[in-house]
Amino acid sequence: MHFLSTLALALSALGVQAGTVLKDHGYDFSRTRGGNYMIFTSRYNDRLTPVSRITVDSEYKIASVSALYNHLEANDENKMSLSDIFSELCELEQTLPRWMNFVVFDNVDVDTSKLASDYRRDYHLGALDRIEIDNKSDEWESFLETPYYQSLQELLPEKAANVKKIILESVEEDKYRVKNPRTITRMYFSFLANSGPYDQPEKALAEVNGWS
Repeated sequence: MHFLSTLALALSALGVQAGTVLKDHGYDFSRTRGGNYMIFTSRYNDRLTPVSRITVDSEYKIASVSALYNHLEANDENKMSLSDIFSELCELEQTLPRWMNFVVFDNVDVDTSKLASDYRRDYHLGALDRIEIDNKSDEWESFLETPYYQSLQELLPEKAANVKKIILESVEEDKYRVKNPRTITRMYFSFLANSGPYDQPEKALAEVNGWS
């Protein structure tokens, strides 16, 4: 009990320091509900649009990535690596990168969506059926070759090699909230070997973001 309270105090202090570290390196950020961060820097589009949008949920241990343009950020001595930025965000949320159970990438590109569609066709699945594969699956390497696994390696280099499952979920946007609804595919990387209470990340993510 004493250890946990000491750890909480240490993480709280680190959180204050993390915000300072980001600012010292030329980053501004805004935080909204559920640990949703937008990161800005003059090295990318003159701070007009975020260079990255990342949600860190310490309860469900999920990192959700909505935008990553750090590779387009101009280089100088203050530019931080994506893993260092993510580490700072985790400290702000009083958690640690190594504690993450899932990393999800929202709205994957056309090629990855086609990869998911081809998988569903080959295995006679419905257009919106969930895909879940592990490293015993024939398609494992194909999904690791997507740009999202590369982004995962940059975000969590110490854990990327330990991915246990890849999950793809396609959902239709709410036609009452979006003028021209589309089908969006999200890609989850799971570090959990066995099913558990949080092994349905899409439900946890919906709760965090108020989608449910």
